Amino acid sequence: MTPVNKVKPTIARIWKGRTAKDKAEEYSKYLYEVGFLPLVKKALGAQMFREDGDNETEFITISYWESVEAPINIGAVCRCRSKKNSSPGTRR
Repeated sequence: MTPVNKVKPTIARIWKGRTAKDKAEEYSKYLYEVGFLPLVKKALGAQMFREDGDNETEFITISYWESVEAPINIGAVCRCRSKKNSSPGTRR
């Protein structure tokens, strides 16, 4: 977890996404830059996980917040787009 300050988190927000295995490297870079780095700057902490399967790769991002309202109040909405909106991966 990447600590930002010493406030104890009370909320964990989990985001999951997946993409075809052959697009996983491109998607990983995109997710890190567009989705994860903004979280690190705003959340109390954040973690990003990756699991490579036979045909697809799943990504999980967990961010930690001081309240339910915190991600909404600071605009910490995932900026990752779904496949239909031309991102390198898909979102579920």
